[in-house]
Amino acid sequence: MFLFFAFSATQIANNVIPPSEPSLDRLLFISLAFGFSLATTAWVFYRVSGGLFNPAVCLLFRATGNR
Repeated sequence: MFLFFAFSATQIANNVIPPSEPSLDRLLFISLAFGFSLATTAWVFYRVSGGLFNPAVCLLFRATGNR
């Protein structure tokens, strides 16, 4: 979900402003899209994994009883 939203925004930014032209607006739009995508994904899944996206850490926390 994180990558889907982030890469969708990247495609939108590249279609609006051609990638051959350097643009601070495009770079800002893409970076904000990645940030909002990560924040949204962490907010949606924080009850399940505590906002962690590394499966090894999630399994370790579950095995030890921590959150």
